[in-house]
Order: sequence, then C-alpha cells, then structure tokens
Amino acid sequence: MSAIQLTPTHDGEAACAVELTFPGGGRSMVQLDSAGLARVMAQADVHNLSGLVGLTWTVLLSARDPAQ
Repeated sequence: MSAIQLTPTHDGEAACAVELTFPGGGRSMVQLDSAGLARVMAQADVHNLSGLVGLTWTVLLSARDPAQ
C-alpha cells in the first residue's frame, strides 16, 4: 500500500481510499468501509492509518466480511 486517505461515501459515511502500487508501475485504488478497515487494522496490528503504508496488499483480504 502506497497511500491511504479518508474519503466520504455517497451516504455520508467515512471510508478509506487505499492506493496500491505494483512493481510494473501500475496503480489501483481500493475503498474500504469502516468495518472492513477495522478488520484490516486489527489483522495488521496497527493503530493508525499511516501504519498500513508499506504493507503488502494481501492484508486487505482481511477486509472481507467473515459472515459471507
């Protein structure tokens, strides 16, 4: 993950926009809702958004709802 910022959603909730940068130079943006972000931060054992910068994109897999 190369950058992270808070962003509003259409329904007025806060979400997190995560920028992924790939070795070939490609970039992608992923948006996490608050519940997904909480799962990612717990899995990565970080306590603020900046702690996620530099981690591999695979930590985002923990954003999936375990109930689904």
